[in-house]
Amino acid sequence: DEYNSRADFDIPEQPHKRSKGMAHSNKAYTREQVDFIRYFKEDCHVSFGNLGPMFMKKFPDTLRDSDQCFSSRYYRANIVPRRDQDGRPVFDDKGKVTWDMVKVRSRSTPEGKELSIPYTLVDMYPWRAVKYDWVSEEHK
Repeated sequence: DEYNSRADFDIPEQPHKRSKGMAHSNKAYTREQVDFIRYFKEDCHVSFGNLGPMFMKKFPDTLRDSDQCFSSRYYRANIVPRRDQDGRPVFDDKGKVTWDMVKVRSRSTPEGKELSIPYTLVDMYPWRAVKYDWVSEEHK
């Protein structure tokens, strides 16, 4: 099922107010960039502090001015469709998928474990992970 997260859709980023003169980017992350952040944070256990240089090497034309940029985007991507007892997406009365925000920190709680929500790129989007040159062969 390709509709596992709102990351599958182009969701515009909200501009943040910054101090005058500070470099920043209001440009939305691409799907590949969001996947890159998820992969290295979840699959490879890289801290946000160490992710910055890796991100800038892979996407040199994209200005991101702090680790906060990556963590904010990462947490906003943790939205998954609500599923029924058979694992099918739940739709509202207008026929649209019902979404749930999942909290990364709650995944280790008994309730979070019961939900069995995937967090790694490889588990969430294996069809995308196999296409990226930056995903290790071991994970493919």
